[in-house]
Amino acid sequence: MQSGKLRHQVDIRQFVGVSDGAGGVTDVWNNFATGVWANIEEGVKKQVKELVEAMGIDAHALVVVTMRYIPGVTTKMRVYYDSAEGTDIFEIIGVTKTGQRDFELILTCEERVA
Repeated sequence: MQSGKLRHQVDIRQFVGVSDGAGGVTDVWNNFATGVWANIEEGVKKQVKELVEAMGIDAHALVVVTMRYIPGVTTKMRVYYDSAEGTDIFEIIGVTKTGQRDFELILTCEERVA
């Protein structure tokens, strides 16, 4: 992986229950990893498009996020990216590790409307 291609700084968040101080629990998206350098690529390759659409997901709303390997990233998490237009939120729907030494992560994500 060429570090020059990792030009977007993202945060990875996980959904957790946090005590509200009154004996209850409030569900929030907490930071799992912050300031992670990544590459965000919109769209999917033609080979994947039909499979993704068969799953009921709009292929035009998909992005691929590539980053160095971080242990523990799952499909129950989200990627947050602060762009010039505001914060983009991507629901992780697929996690792929590449290389035998856990070199990088490729996250297939669906864009969420905040």
